[in-house]
Amino acid sequence: MKLISLFIKKLKILKNLIKNQDIRKKLLDLLSRREHSKYELILKLKRRVESVEKLKEELNKLSEEKLQSDLRFSESYIRSRYNSGFGPTRIKYDLSLRKVSDSIIINAFDQADLNWTEKLKKENTKKYGVDKSKNMQELSKRIKFFVQRGFEKEMIRKVIN
Repeated sequence: MKLISLFIKKLKILKNLIKNQDIRKKLLDLLSRREHSKYELILKLKRRVESVEKLKEELNKLSEEKLQSDLRFSESYIRSRYNSGFGPTRIKYDLSLRKVSDSIIINAFDQADLNWTEKLKKENTKKYGVDKSKNMQELSKRIKFFVQRGFEKEMIRKVIN
């Protein structure tokens, strides 16, 4: 009985396996929806392709053709996370988890040219209103929230006080 269920599971995996000639099509399909880092694409497809080497080869071709770009992905990701209320520290960390190189991250932040202090002020007003906290416990709670969101403590103290 276990042998049959194992065989069925293997059959389903083989049925969903992406052929070598279809790798490029699948990569373009994913990239047409949103920007992805190379690492994300490899992670998404490595179990579903016949050859991981062929996948990496196709990814390199797409990069050369400028259809996939870690810089473009980083710029898009920074804007998206900025609009969601996250700070630069958190965004840099998230990009490093997606195996984007430090030089590309720095370049993307330079090109983004975003006002982080203004964003922090807006997020503070949105979350807590215009009244300033007189209670130390409430103040530390606010600081902790924004640190977790990826803003630097100095910037948080300037905005909250």
